Amino acid sequence: MSSLAYNATQIIFECKNYTELSADDFAQVDHYMNDRIGRFCVLACRGGPEIKPAYYSHMREVAIKGGLVLLLGERDVQTLLRQAINGKSSERHLQELFDNMVRKVS
Repeated sequence: MSSLAYNATQIIFECKNYTELSADDFAQVDHYMNDRIGRFCVLACRGGPEIKPAYYSHMREVAIKGGLVLLLGERDVQTLLRQAINGKSSERHLQELFDNMVRKVS
């Protein structure tokens, strides 16, 4: 995973404590992204494990502007927490999510 591709000197994390995301949620994270801090955001929500087709269209709109939203569902967050608690690297899981997201929005 390379945040350099998105000129990300900082990575934005946005967490939503609900299951259904709306276009406004994606517009919000898009608003946070800029040339100064970069165009990469991790958006976590209680939804999942399947990403709704409408979410991909919102993520494509962000991608057209040169950004990427990495969407994490509740199961992904639980996996990352379990890996951290057990002292395991999360790199493989994050890389798979990243690669999948890039394929789906391209």
